Amino acid sequence: MNTVLLIGRPASRRAVSPYSIYQPFLTTLLCWCLIFWAGVGVAQTTYYVSATGNDGNTGTSAAQAFQSLGKVSSLALQAGDSVLFKRGNNFRGTLQISRSGAAGRPILFAAYGTGAKPVLSGSVPVTGWTRSAANANVWQTNCSACGDRVTGLHRSEVALPLGRYPNASAPNKGYLTIYSHNQKYQIISVETLPLGFAGGEVAMRPTQWIIDRAVIDAQYDNALNLFNNSNYTPTEGWGFFIQNHPKTLDQQGEWAYTSSSKTISLFDSLANPNTQVITATANEKGIDMYNVSNVVLRDLHLTENLATAVAVSNSSSFSLVNVEMVNSGEDGLVITGTGNDVLVDNCKLLNVNNNAVYVDGNYRNVILRNNTIRKVGAVPGRGKSGDGQYNAIQSAGQNVLIENNVID
Repeated sequence: MNTVLLIGRPASRRAVSPYSIYQPFLTTLLCWCLIFWAGVGVAQTTYYVSATGNDGNTGTSAAQAFQSLGKVSSLALQAGDSVLFKRGNNFRGTLQISRSGAAGRPILFAAYGTGAKPVLSGSVPVTGWTRSAANANVWQTNCSACGDRVTGLHRSEVALPLGRYPNASAPNKGYLTIYSHNQKYQIISVETLPLGFAGGEVAMRPTQWIIDRAVIDAQYDNALNLFNNSNYTPTEGWGFFIQNHPKTLDQQGEWAYTSSSKTISLFDSLANPNTQVITATANEKGIDMYNVSNVVLRDLHLTENLATAVAVSNSSSFSLVNVEMVNSGEDGLVITGTGNDVLVDNCKLLNVNNNAVYVDGNYRNVILRNNTIRKVGAVPGRGKSGDGQYNAIQSAGQNVLIENNVID
């Protein structure tokens, strides 16, 4: 048998601590300290961005707003922080998101103020137009900010047509015919071709579901030598046309880009382009988000990007809500790598040259709902070469819900 012996003063004679009278006060003080330090741990900061701001400001009020996407991209954002762009303002460049939020405390990128959604634009203004010596209706300018390609030229945010020969209104819907080919690297036309198309581009149909693009290296009468990276070979009797060359410009608004001289050519017989707002795609991505989680994009307008409006890789627990992706040079929303828990809700994808939405096969738990997708892959020769192009939604993910979307 085990016996426990308790030794102590009788209850009636137990000593009273001189500090006991302060116990209620000390308990209350401790509680307030815990609340204070807990608040410090989840402190949230709201940053403001305005076209009239200054990157030297604190950014923590509308009066002290930052100005550029570069400044926002450099911020050491914490869980629960918000970055708000002023409505009615235009911000050029790329927003890079490399910081993660936490469960219940995402990092938010949204809008403040009144008016139209804030615009994140991937284009640059092009000015200094002069008339071409060869054609009085063709204007030319140098785009020093442009790279080895331009995927879109816009007048007052309206996409202009890429020059092509023959025009789409010509017989056979503007397609020439391949008479013969030499592997992937040469095609010979049935029709007689004007000379001087070297440096332009061929858009051709090797199969019923592909429109490939290849740069013209040299021209020998009706034979075109090609830089062709496609997995498909040209097919006799199938169609092609020539685009993106100054010699193709003969209709209002048509344009071409010569990468070797960074020259943009524009056909305009009605007005002087120096009196207009004309922009060219220059930045690859509107939003570039990689290796992050718990991020929310809301109430933003992304436009005129060289390649992709929103590019996401290896990220989880993120959402796009009421985001517009317009006039993308190639793709709208591209989600690659590995991740889970994605929501794309009430977004608009308009005038996208290639794919509107692409979801990689290594993503799980994806919801695409209430979105509007219009005029995607609508212009032959403006999308990418090869398989899997010109699609509204291409999803290989697992446990994906696609509902209540409008595809037009």
